[in-house]
Amino acid sequence: LNVTNCTISANRAESGGGIENFETLNLNNSTISGNTASLHGGGGIDNTYGTVTVSNSTISGNTSVYGGGIHNYQATLTVINSAISGNSGTYGGGIGNWGLLTVTNSTLSNNSALTNGGGIDNSWGTAAVTNSTISGNSAMNGGGFYTYNGTSTVTNCTFASNSTIGIYLYNGTLNVRNSIIVKGAPGNYCCYGGHSSAFNNLADDNTCGSGFTETSTILLGAQGNYGGSLQMLPLLPGSAAIDTGDSATCSNAAVNNIDQRGLPRPAGHCDIGAYESQGFTLTKSGGDNQIAVINTPFASALQVTLSETGGAPLSGALITFTAPSSGASANPTNFAATSDAGGVASTPVTANSALGSYSVIAGASGATEAVFTLENVAGTATLSIGFSGNGSGTITSTNPDDPDISCIKGSSGGCTASYPLKTSVTLAASGDWKSLFGSWSGGIAGSDNPVTFKLNSDKTITATFNPDYKVRRLSGGALFASIQDAYASVPTGSITIQAQIKSFLEELLFNNISNVILSGGMDAGYNTTTGFSTVKKLTVGTGQTEISNFIVK
Repeated sequence: LNVTNCTISANRAESGGGIENFETLNLNNSTISGNTASLHGGGGIDNTYGTVTVSNSTISGNTSVYGGGIHNYQATLTVINSAISGNSGTYGGGIGNWGLLTVTNSTLSNNSALTNGGGIDNSWGTAAVTNSTISGNSAMNGGGFYTYNGTSTVTNCTFASNSTIGIYLYNGTLNVRNSIIVKGAPGNYCCYGGHSSAFNNLADDNTCGSGFTETSTILLGAQGNYGGSLQMLPLLPGSAAIDTGDSATCSNAAVNNIDQRGLPRPAGHCDIGAYESQGFTLTKSGGDNQIAVINTPFASALQVTLSETGGAPLSGALITFTAPSSGASANPTNFAATSDAGGVASTPVTANSALGSYSVIAGASGATEAVFTLENVAGTATLSIGFSGNGSGTITSTNPDDPDISCIKGSSGGCTASYPLKTSVTLAASGDWKSLFGSWSGGIAGSDNPVTFKLNSDKTITATFNPDYKVRRLSGGALFASIQDAYASVPTGSITIQAQIKSFLEELLFNNISNVILSGGMDAGYNTTTGFSTVKKLTVGTGQTEISNFIVK
């Protein structure tokens, strides 16, 4: 039976709630979820005397007595690039194996068993687990992996947060190489029952015996997708697992010089566990090139983003920030922050009492440093904005944004702000619908918009706005910024008004002229009609109005 691109869910049977197999089953790119075996084994799949290959598939949320996800009895089961998660059983929450089991490049997470083997229960069977993540599983005995009178081989795997015990051996044979075991909650243990052989492994307690190095610096990130199709646990900067794997183990046929995601091993030197770090990239994402008055905070926090080189952001990593130990510097001179879910680490920083420029270096083990340039200055300067011209508009500061300038001609607020000396300020001018920005004068000169300058002293800057003449009264050729203004210029008699292509944000009221000819859509020289003009509303109270090439909306 070949099952491809299928979903089998919410079914119920005595054995094999989703599928019961006695022959050959190939399951690919499919989901087996929410099924129940009420009496025997295999909430998702029951494989008895048969051969099952599960590839690129998800087995989740299934329930049974033996093998909540998959029950393998005197049979052959191969799991490749698949997720087995959230299943539950009495024996073997994820997989209950009483036959021949091979698990490669897969994740078993958040499965539970009342007794043995939250992730895998290998009793009287043979199991080989390679390049796989076993995390967050729970059982009374062997939250991650339980072996009873069986033979188990674990190679380049990562066990983490399984409760109450990561790997449990009760009789049988257990061989562990190049693997990581991080215990679950306080009071849990990495191992119980020892092992038959172990080589070049890491654990964060001393319960696993020889062949395991106890260390507090395994440093795993949050479980997530890091370039592969399955969730796994990345190595963070400074992890004791980076570049300490056994090369011969990584190059053997089972591991085949790739990690769980299929990325190449080694990247530098082979790593321990299912994940091969590809290196780290630390980039500045905020707070660079700032100025602050001595003994005051900088306006923005220093912010960096940590990611795997060419890959996803990494959370939970410790990023250090180091400022000079003397002279102009930050206070304190050494501080640290932990990267969040987006890989971002940020920290506020305060100028010390010394004047001058300096660098703050952000670093993480194995990553290129990020260098911030800061400057401490003696005081502040005040920036004041004024207006001139017959037009109207708004002035805003886009950098820095705190404190900010937000000033409208004719308003009384927002036209003055104080900044640290030498602050680089960017001002932007925007005319209203009847106006155009003309130029700057006073503390700066020119017509650049936006304009950037350094505030080395108090400055008063004037912005000139001029009317945007897009309307012409035909008699006399007078120009206007508004159709209503042109209409009002001749209180009696007849008038012809021409308007260029533009959206005029006005509601027209014609109530004092006997005859109005209103032509829109004119070109800049008022010679040819090339399009339409737009007004919001037109009300004719008295007289006669002839209108052409206008859109009223």
